[in-house]
Amino acid sequence: MEFRMQHVAKLAALAAALGFSMGAQAQAAGEYLFKVVVNKINPIVQSGEFTAPTLPGSTADVESDTKPLFSGAYMFADNLSAELVLGVPGLRLGGGTDEIQKNILAERVLGLPRSD
Repeated sequence: MEFRMQHVAKLAALAAALGFSMGAQAQAAGEYLFKVVVNKINPIVQSGEFTAPTLPGSTADVESDTKPLFSGAYMFADNLSAELVLGVPGLRLGGGTDEIQKNILAERVLGLPRSD
């Protein structure tokens, strides 16, 4: 019981220190705000095979990923802003999609002969 009380006291002291150390951050009309954050997605799912109308044996795999996010905002008034959030795409489709895109680039952009 004594260990638990010490633990609770330490957590309360940490929360109080963090609460008092944060200063007020008020924005005014006409200001621009920019920030960069890291977004981690950690899904806990499993996918089975898709049903019709997909090809037999088609599956999806959802994995954890960490990507940066960039955000910019403009303050129209003291309490009104517009924010734009930009992220790095992380979507990959299975079933040879990467190879198909590489073939299209090789044939159409680089002018390489078609590989059969």
